[in-house]
Amino acid sequence: MRIALSFLTRIPMGRLETPDYMRDLGRAAGFFPLVGLLVGAICLIAWLAGRLLFGPAVAGVAAVAAGLGATGAVHLDGLMDAADGLLSARSRERMLEIMKDSRVGVMGAAAGALALMLRWALLLELTPPRAAAALLVAPAVGRMVIPLAAVRWPPARAEGMGAAFGRHVGGAQLAGALLGGLTLAVGVPGLLAWWGQSPAAPPGLTAAVTVSALRGLGAWLAALGVGLAGGRWLSRRLGGLTGDTYGALCELAELAAIACFALQTGRWTG
Repeated sequence: MRIALSFLTRIPMGRLETPDYMRDLGRAAGFFPLVGLLVGAICLIAWLAGRLLFGPAVAGVAAVAAGLGATGAVHLDGLMDAADGLLSARSRERMLEIMKDSRVGVMGAAAGALALMLRWALLLELTPPRAAAALLVAPAVGRMVIPLAAVRWPPARAEGMGAAFGRHVGGAQLAGALLGGLTLAVGVPGLLAWWGQSPAAPPGLTAAVTVSALRGLGAWLAALGVGLAGGRWLSRRLGGLTGDTYGALCELAELAAIACFALQTGRWTG
């Protein structure tokens, strides 16, 4: 868990003694949704502070900024690098070269800006109960797709961070990530709805709890769908996946999950 936190976040973990960092990171891939939940908790605290002090617009900015700070924007960077390469309309080899370049091009900057604006806009569409659920669930199910992509598709390069990580991710890690993501996606919204229900409500499952759990299930399915469809498309274009594409899939899966919580705002309660 510590090694997953050290890679996916900027939370200080102290000195990690490991003879093979990428091997241990691959073996810890089943814990990625739990790391996402912690990132989501940081975003939620920032969102609550922004809403209390200013309002929903500032709260959305605070949540987005907190997520970038907690992760070092590692997944957004992957999305931007992937956009630079894939949208260059070049050969496979040239796309991979562009993605390795640390400089950001026009398409990468545009993709990053659009992703941030969409995240902020979706948060504005959410009622407070659903915003809390979305902020906690989306980072968890987003990171769930990383081990999925590592197991499902080969690396695009024989060497590199993506290949070094992917060769140590197996069925056990994938099962742990999928099950952990599903548990959090269904359990967190249901628990928040149960905790926020009226004291006069009857004990046991209520309509609000059921609807919230189903909405979380929809977010899990959306993230899974993005991971599978996006990974397949990327693998066809690049002949496999890279570390940058893992980050891009995580970012897109998070957005899909938040979008599920924002659907049909005027027709849902809670």
